[in-house]
Amino acid sequence: MIYELRKILYNGWLCILLVLMIILNAFLFYSHCVDDSAGYTMLQVKERFANADKIADEQIRLEKQMEEWFLGEHDWEIYEDLKGEIEHNKPVLERLAQAENYEAYRKNLVAEAEIKLRLGLFGSPQSFAARSLMRGIKEYEALAGVLPDGIFLGGIELLLSWRLTDYFLLAFSVVASFMLFTYEKAVGLRKLTQPTRHGHWGLFCQKCGASVVLMTSGFLALYGVNGLISGILFGFKGISCAAQSIYGFAGCPARISVEVLLLQIAALKYLWALSILMLTILLCSLTGRAAIAAASMTICAVVSFLMGESRSLWLRIVSLSQLAGIEQLYQGAVYLNLFGYPIPRVPVAVGFLLALGFGCFLTGGVAFCKMEGAKEYKQRSVTLLPWGNHTNLFAHECVKALITWKGALILLLFLIVQFMACQRIPIHYSEQEVYYRNYSQILEGKPSDEKTAFLETEQSRLDDLSHQLVEIGRTYPPDSAQYESATVDIRNQLRAQLAFEMAKLQYEGLQIGQSYLYQTPYTVLFGPDSMGEDTVNFGKLFFVIILLLFVLFAEEKETGVRILQVTAGRTRVILCHKTIICAAYAALATLIAFLPRYIAVFHTYAGLDLAAQASSVMWWAEIPAVFSVGGYIAVILLGRILLTGGAAGIVCCISNMTGNSIMTLIISIVLLMLPIGVLLLC
Repeated sequence: MIYELRKILYNGWLCILLVLMIILNAFLFYSHCVDDSAGYTMLQVKERFANADKIADEQIRLEKQMEEWFLGEHDWEIYEDLKGEIEHNKPVLERLAQAENYEAYRKNLVAEAEIKLRLGLFGSPQSFAARSLMRGIKEYEALAGVLPDGIFLGGIELLLSWRLTDYFLLAFSVVASFMLFTYEKAVGLRKLTQPTRHGHWGLFCQKCGASVVLMTSGFLALYGVNGLISGILFGFKGISCAAQSIYGFAGCPARISVEVLLLQIAALKYLWALSILMLTILLCSLTGRAAIAAASMTICAVVSFLMGESRSLWLRIVSLSQLAGIEQLYQGAVYLNLFGYPIPRVPVAVGFLLALGFGCFLTGGVAFCKMEGAKEYKQRSVTLLPWGNHTNLFAHECVKALITWKGALILLLFLIVQFMACQRIPIHYSEQEVYYRNYSQILEGKPSDEKTAFLETEQSRLDDLSHQLVEIGRTYPPDSAQYESATVDIRNQLRAQLAFEMAKLQYEGLQIGQSYLYQTPYTVLFGPDSMGEDTVNFGKLFFVIILLLFVLFAEEKETGVRILQVTAGRTRVILCHKTIICAAYAALATLIAFLPRYIAVFHTYAGLDLAAQASSVMWWAEIPAVFSVGGYIAVILLGRILLTGGAAGIVCCISNMTGNSIMTLIISIVLLMLPIGVLLLC
């Protein structure tokens, strides 16, 4: 196992990467600890806990001063000071209230469950719902006498709410697997490790042991640094009090201390990381190719995420993405239905993770023992190239990129995924949206006298309806049946008034050269809510670019082909060819990533006015008049192609610098996918 560890630790690029990830995690967690996006920092909460016995009276005094401010002269500086003090006191009061009211909260849970049982709202006593209530009553009655302490535990709260470290830990869980289980197969070293079946199993165990050691080191480093930062900033006081003292954990059904809770959560997170490590080893052992293993892991991640979003508790409890937040299982008593019997979630999660890890270990071992080494090279038939081009270097590079390295297959699969994802754009039409679309169909295009006349006529009609409504209100009481009957048709017609005002305001705000556009499809594509969709598409795009290009330079160095290129003096020509392929990949992959969504919106909303002035779109009001909608969309796509080209250049540089396809894959994923993950989580 020591020799297998040396393969990892003697790799300078990998060690630098892992150390940088530990440093980045520490920096991000520290930023989380001092974050004031909620209007206050946890350090400010800690300071106010020093006067916790007086803070309730202080809050009453501040609220009285705020009332006096409303009745007196409005000095806005005083208002801001009072508002800030009140807001900073609220988190302290909320945490104190949880501790003070815990016994009443616990008794209320028990009383509500007993009432539901007596009323028989959940069926017979033998039903799952009734049994769950009875089990919950027993667990919360067993907590009688638990007295949460009203002390500051903000450091523990931050530790339990910080999820990004879990994803940094994934890097430690997968890098060793890729290095030890796919790299040797890629460069043909498996031919040297083909003695006996027993020798295979021993080698597999050594590789697994080295992977576990690296993952364990990352686990201790990442979470240890988090704990150290939390302790330095907030102290370690209060870890011996009841777990219910932690804000948000009042519903914890276990009689344990904060210290035991942290140890249990840490053990479960370690078991979660170990299960993912074994799953990665299984995928690498089954495929033997880094690209296929990475794609398989991505599929597993997507499936796990979808399972975590399911309404079924059983699917959620066996979702690895959901189990990353294992601390949520301690925040309330929720049970799983096992043939009508309520089962706690934590033991099921432990059993699933143990079964997954052990099953993947055994299956991976069997696959590793049966895996063949690198096959001998067979000369490729020249019929794969057009006649007369068998010595054309550019054609040869294209064949390698598209066929040998499966570039064409990757792009085809990406195209299928994007079209399936964008097959249907969800349309949530409200009543006002329907009216707005109807008015927009009449007003769309350049302003004209006919459209202006229509607005005047429609405004007059709506004004007449409003006047009729007022007159009827003078005849009948507004709450009477006669009023409802007489005005039902008028009120139905007046429902379009708000949408009309929107359309009229938009029409009257048009500048010279602008056209009236139905804004909804442009909002779907380019509005604030589209940023999340674009971020996801960039994540998929960067991942595809990595799979396409991570072997572009590295594999030739690994196999010794680079020496032949240097000897022949063709390195500069080949570099130009690879640059062209890289640029083509960037352009094609970008179009595949974004055009399907544009096409889907175009089809859903019956087209976009691509010839209209770009500033006619609400979100592009500041765009120069020289741009049309179609032209500006082309500029956006060009900018995204250039951004993708930059990402592709990063992958190619890493591939050329490291000369190691596995390291290129790992470093590229960290550099390009980590920012995407942070954006999605934030």
